[in-house]
Amino acid sequence: MPAPQPLSSSRAAEQSLVSLAAGADAVAFADCHNADVQAAAALGIVDGVGNGLFAPYRFITREQAAVMLARTAAVLGISAMGESVSFTDAPQFASWVEAAIQTASQILCGEEQVPLMQGVGNARFAPQSVYTVEQSVITLLRLTKAVQPNQ
Repeated sequence: MPAPQPLSSSRAAEQSLVSLAAGADAVAFADCHNADVQAAAALGIVDGVGNGLFAPYRFITREQAAVMLARTAAVLGISAMGESVSFTDAPQFASWVEAAIQTASQILCGEEQVPLMQGVGNARFAPQSVYTVEQSVITLLRLTKAVQPNQ
């Protein structure tokens, strides 16, 4: 039985990141020795929480997820092509994440052209809310569709 389409796409995205990480400088965190995390750090996708720590068991916020997704898209050469999105809670965005939130909401994925990251309803982004497992699965699936738009 053939593998589901998203699995195929995610393998392609993973292989793209692995090949890019092979030439990047190694990054080490005192509290995390996972090779995938170190590769993501070497590519500039993640940078930890400071003081040489990654905090692998800490929840991340939606704004932190937007930064990682925008950086991943940049590494993969995916451009933001959608229209600018206005969120009513934009004044709550940290200054270091404003551009990433716009980028993540302007990257259109798959044949449906669905934004990589969307608001939570009522034109709100909820930047400080926890990025849920469900949200991460949806956005990573969308990202794989952006890597291979015909999948």
